[in-house]
Amino acid sequence: MAKLPFNPTGDASDQDKAHTPDKLRNDKALWKDRDMPDAEHTAKPEDYERPPPPRKKQG
Repeated sequence: MAKLPFNPTGDASDQDKAHTPDKLRNDKALWKDRDMPDAEHTAKPEDYERPPPPRKKQG
C-alpha cells in the first residue's frame, strides 16, 4: 500500500497561502484604540463611562 504525501498540494508555502497572519494583520484597527488612560494605577471609578440610567416603565 502506497503512502499518500503529507501535503498533497505541496507547491505553496505557508506564507503564500491566503489566510496567514501577515496578510490579515491590521495595526490600524479601531477596536485597538483605548478608551481609558494607560496609567491604570491612577484610574478612578469616575473615569469610566457610565451607561444611562434605565427608564422607568409607564403604566
